[in-house]
Amino acid sequence: MSKKQTASIKNFLPVIPVAIAGFLLSLYLFTHELNRDQKVIKSEFMKLAHDRVLSVETGIYSYLQTIRQLKAFYDTVGKVERKDFRKFVKPLLSYHSDIQALEWIPRVPQSERKSYEESARKAGFQDFEFIERDVAGQLVRASQRDEYFPVYFVEPLKGNEPALGYNLASDKTRLEALTGSRKSGMMVATSRISLVQERGNQFGFLVFMPVYENSSVVVSDIAAQSILKGFVLGVFRVGDIIRNSIKDLSAEEIDMFVYDISDKENKSPLYFHSSNLQSNNGIDALENTGNVVFSETIDVADRQWTIVCIPGPEFISTRNSILPRIYLIVGFGITFFIVFYLLKSMRRTAEIEMEVANRTKELRESEERLKKEAMVNKAMADLSSSLLSAELSLKEISEIVLNKSIALTESSHGVVAEVDQNTGEVIGHTLTNMMDRECKITKDEQTISFPKGPEGYNALWGHALNTKESFFTNNPRKHFSYKDCTPQGHVKIERYLNVPAVIDDRLVGQIALANSKRDYTEEDVKVIEKLAVIYSLAIERTKAVKDINILKRTLDQTQDGVFLFDFETLTFFYINHGALKQTGYTADELFNMTPLDIKPEFTEESFRKMIAPLLAGECESITFETVHKHKNGAITPVEIVLQYIASPGERSRFIAIVRDITERKKMEEQIRMSLKEKELLLGEIHHRVKNNLAIVSSILSMQRNYITDQKHQELFIDTESRIRSMALIHEKLYRSKDLARIDFREYVESLSNSLFNTYKTAGLGEVALKADIDEIFLGIDTAVPCGLLLNELITNSLKHAFPESRDGELRIRMHKGSNNHLELVVSDNGVGMPKGLDILNTESLGYQLIVGLSGSQLGGEIEVKSEGGTEVRARFPLAEMVSHEIC
Repeated sequence: MSKKQTASIKNFLPVIPVAIAGFLLSLYLFTHELNRDQKVIKSEFMKLAHDRVLSVETGIYSYLQTIRQLKAFYDTVGKVERKDFRKFVKPLLSYHSDIQALEWIPRVPQSERKSYEESARKAGFQDFEFIERDVAGQLVRASQRDEYFPVYFVEPLKGNEPALGYNLASDKTRLEALTGSRKSGMMVATSRISLVQERGNQFGFLVFMPVYENSSVVVSDIAAQSILKGFVLGVFRVGDIIRNSIKDLSAEEIDMFVYDISDKENKSPLYFHSSNLQSNNGIDALENTGNVVFSETIDVADRQWTIVCIPGPEFISTRNSILPRIYLIVGFGITFFIVFYLLKSMRRTAEIEMEVANRTKELRESEERLKKEAMVNKAMADLSSSLLSAELSLKEISEIVLNKSIALTESSHGVVAEVDQNTGEVIGHTLTNMMDRECKITKDEQTISFPKGPEGYNALWGHALNTKESFFTNNPRKHFSYKDCTPQGHVKIERYLNVPAVIDDRLVGQIALANSKRDYTEEDVKVIEKLAVIYSLAIERTKAVKDINILKRTLDQTQDGVFLFDFETLTFFYINHGALKQTGYTADELFNMTPLDIKPEFTEESFRKMIAPLLAGECESITFETVHKHKNGAITPVEIVLQYIASPGERSRFIAIVRDITERKKMEEQIRMSLKEKELLLGEIHHRVKNNLAIVSSILSMQRNYITDQKHQELFIDTESRIRSMALIHEKLYRSKDLARIDFREYVESLSNSLFNTYKTAGLGEVALKADIDEIFLGIDTAVPCGLLLNELITNSLKHAFPESRDGELRIRMHKGSNNHLELVVSDNGVGMPKGLDILNTESLGYQLIVGLSGSQLGGEIEVKSEGGTEVRARFPLAEMVSHEIC
């Protein structure tokens, strides 16, 4: 092989996998789409077949209604003449033209046979006589019998003449249906027969319905022999009624077989409708249908007909799609496109399959579900009113639930239980007798308890409690939770169903049932789950009633009065025992009163104005003190907590909790008097301290007059000012209503004025004072050191900042800063401090006081600037104070 050929093969090799993949993918799509078409065709067939069966069933029901209408006519009129019969059935036959005949079959005793025959001849039927078939099948005069059931009235007459006078009791098949209807009093159809008037090869059937002398009386079989008047009869040709029932339906390519399964002797089709006009019986087609068959059984006047539908050859061929072949042809050239399309096709297929499954399921289950839902809804409606009644105990409710549960599931045994929320114990308030004669529990003892173990609840009955999920089993011994732990004599558990009663994921009870007459189903679980919801609500209701009773007893035992009154009328609708004791009125009297009747200071206008914030939602409650007027006229001081309650779906109301505060008022008055005495004593102490300090200051002033040395005189003046600053604080406290704090702004003004007056006498020039002070209140522990600090700062300024009587300005600022700190600034525009002076390391008493007071006394810090004058800034925390005002 040459290199060129080898290279060509190598170039071709990458194409091979793509081609193979494209071929396989195309083949898969072809097969897949072919199967999908078959499923869609089958689904369409099932729906069309169901429509056909439903149409046949509806049609037959409509035909049978005509017989019921004819019977009702006989029951109403009584004696019916031939012309009356013809007039009544004429509109029925015009509406149902495919009914072969409607007939009246009287019961004729042998003694009345001649009379009936002559009466018919007079009516125009000259050759009328009772007839029957002989052994050869020929119609002959009826032989002598005890009674006859001849065709006496028949409409339409045309085409049905051969049947006139025919004794239906002479034929075995007809007699069997006639006898069955006569015994049951109900509508009964015959099996397949050849009609007397049949000229083709169709099967027919008759439908009998008895007519009695008195239609309202229920009679026994023996009595019915004498009061039976006869039968109204419908004559039908099977092919005619079925063809007429499906004549308006599409898709004629469906073969339909009708079997009378009540006829045990004849298994061949009662009727066959072929989609192929060339076929006569379709038996071969039925044998080759595979699994594409639709079958349903309907009731026809006490007989069971099974209708089987299969698709005809043309049904499949006309619905086959060419899409699979397109996939196969196009797929080789556009592999990538096929992959993309495959993803979409698979999704579409899944949706179609789901829709097909859902529709099929709906068609099969809709009727049964509607019937069960109607029965369950009626049971639920009956239960709801009684189960939630406040008059029933939980045991009585449990008995009702158990009886309904057993009836709805056809169970033989059961227990309805409550779960104790504290211990977890399962308390069965009622249960059926599950044990034989060896049982030690009497019939009256229907309460039993099941404890909760360390690992939960035991065995079958505990499985639903442990998982909080419903379950059932029709083979208990194979269920994983089964334990053969039933006591001796207990009935054998053959089937079991258990539904827990749960509220907000909280287990409150269970409904357990056993040994249904049939297998339990998911529908049974759903039904009992609905009852479990009502039962759990009943448990909560009984618990709530118990809690309410406890609350009511608690409220009645409290000494406080509790009043509930209406929002609109203000009338009371709940009152506890404490309220009765507080007011002296009876409950009946208070229920006809309002708060205004026991609160003399309120008018309706003022009361509604007071409660307006509650209505507006501005506050949750109002607490106030007032007085209550006792029935005997006495006035009692009370404290009231008032709250507005508005619950959705309930009337709005107010709740008032009233406390008698007579003793508290007495104690408060005693405390107030004691406090006043203490405050007077404290004021006197401040007054005496101020006087003593004033005396000390005066002594120092007198002593200063005897000192000639200027330096020592200044020391005395400084000491005097310091004592006056402290005395001034005690004077302010003495004159204040609050003995615990002092208005410091007022204090600064008084102190600065006093110091200015002192130093003006010593030759001070024109120095202006400018004060910028917040409204600040200080306790005595802070006010004394702060006053001394301020005294030292002002004194130093007045003594040293303005020498030789020079003019200037002294500024005092005091403000509250962040973090509850106080900032004090004293500054002047004087000569400033000497260069190199360090106030932290000086022997000056004044500076030592300034540093000591701001640091150790006030816990703050101090900052000094000397540029164009002197500025001293002190910052210290402001302590919290409690105010005590003098009343």
